[in-house]
Amino acid sequence: MNKYEKTKSSGLDWLGDIPSHWQVKRLKNIARINPLKNIADDADDVTTFLPMEKVSEKGEIDCSLKRPVKDLLNGFTYFEKNDIILAKITPCFENGKGAYLDKLDTPFGFGSTEFHVIRTLEKLDATFLYYVTTSNLFRDLGEASMTGSGGQKRVPTSFVENFPLAFPPLPEQRAIAAYLDQKNRPARHAADAERNPAAEAAPEAAGPHRRSRDAGA
Repeated sequence: MNKYEKTKSSGLDWLGDIPSHWQVKRLKNIARINPLKNIADDADDVTTFLPMEKVSEKGEIDCSLKRPVKDLLNGFTYFEKNDIILAKITPCFENGKGAYLDKLDTPFGFGSTEFHVIRTLEKLDATFLYYVTTSNLFRDLGEASMTGSGGQKRVPTSFVENFPLAFPPLPEQRAIAAYLDQKNRPARHAADAERNPAAEAAPEAAGPHRRSRDAGA
């Protein structure tokens, strides 16, 4: 990826400088967070169900579990194809449980109540945003925002809604996402990978979101 010659302050110490033509936008202004169900209450279909164990730390989903929609309407999290889901509870959030649902095999589905759902609007590329949610910066800030105690700590909806995203124009978002897809394709399929390679690549390409957990920055 090309380096940016002109930068400006993001206005946030932890985010640092961003390319001069980028903006900073809160996620709630460019995406829907935990959107409402968009199906009839008397739906007769069968759909995909994703408990936490069906979502990997590498962004993969197992769509093999199907249940009647009527059994899932209450008490589970609703999502649609091409949404982004991310675990809200510890330690699943810190470990990177989440996925971009472009490979969901039904138009909609349901899952664990311990997922947040993000649905991007027209000026935000979902693949680009997924990579941001895998970055160390996003995880570190999310972990710091958790409420509750012990094994019941969760990332609140307000953190996701108010997360300040370094926001490039849409063509640039897509170029960054394509670069990351290409760079991480071999590592994503490595069975012995110890951590999500996308999480390491996202801050490298997206610049302003770069932060090293190991360095403690």
